[in-house]
Amino acid sequence: MNDETFNSIMKGAEEALAHLKGEPVEGVVVHTPADIVKHTRKAVLGMTQDEFAETFGISKMVISQWERGHRKPPAVARALFTIIRHNPEAALAAMRAE
Repeated sequence: MNDETFNSIMKGAEEALAHLKGEPVEGVVVHTPADIVKHTRKAVLGMTQDEFAETFGISKMVISQWERGHRKPPAVARALFTIIRHNPEAALAAMRAE
């Protein structure tokens, strides 16, 4: 391993440790599936977990687990969240047509 690679790895490790301690870091913000689930439900649609569960046919328990980061939404659910964020009206209209 060369010095540049080592220094890059060390910088990342130091930033991760600082982040865990609650210190500000220059790192890139990464959105987790949990962030996306809650943002889509709450900010985009303005729904409670119960409303979202009933509208999209997903159990409230599963939604809660996704939002807490205890489970990761499968690819098909992540696709649904992408569609909802890009065109919430169309997603809701499609669900009402069922």
